[in-house]
Amino acid sequence: MRLSSYVVASLSGALLLAACGNPSSTPNVRSGPQSQHPVTYGPNHVPATPGQMLAAVGSVDAMLEGTGISAADIGEAVFGSADSTTDLSRPIALFQSACLQQAPDVAAIARVAAASGLDVERPSANQVYASEWTDTATTSLQVNIESAYVFECATTSVVSQSVSAKEAQSAFFTALGLQHTNGQATTTISGSRYTISHKMFDGGGFGVNEHAFLLQSPSP
Repeated sequence: MRLSSYVVASLSGALLLAACGNPSSTPNVRSGPQSQHPVTYGPNHVPATPGQMLAAVGSVDAMLEGTGISAADIGEAVFGSADSTTDLSRPIALFQSACLQQAPDVAAIARVAAASGLDVERPSANQVYASEWTDTATTSLQVNIESAYVFECATTSVVSQSVSAKEAQSAFFTALGLQHTNGQATTTISGSRYTISHKMFDGGGFGVNEHAFLLQSPSP
């Protein structure tokens, strides 16, 4: 089922409001890993950015019950052909060039994101939300957005559910030349210790999963 752009926009707005309207519910359910800190806000807390528009799959199913529109229909409309995309090289390369090579210089990270073709938003001087949404590319770069960490730089991408967490971790840490334990490693940048990690967020009924590659310091 192909949804019109008007329906998609309406649903997206409704889901954003549902996800972010009440701090005591499940706020800021996303796009990106930083919103996975729903209760204890860190020093970088700001309201959700325009890119954070999808709610949890269970909530979507409940909202759509009886409409004839499924979560998979929304996934097809919002994420294009991402459900058949298995390539994570784009967010991994962006993590290397922006997060690893520029941290903790937020302005430099923003410049790399812009030079890489992403649309860049600066909610504040120490924050970046950059995104690239095409039929096959659903990549974001986020710095200190809804983060419980003093510094957090992350790149994300939405791809087919056929890509497992283990496969994504292997591709990520192989590209970085690092050993990892359960998707986590450590490094030192300018004398400060950082954690490097991969997380996968299950898209369930949307037919896609989101993979996030994170650089964080220090642990909360």
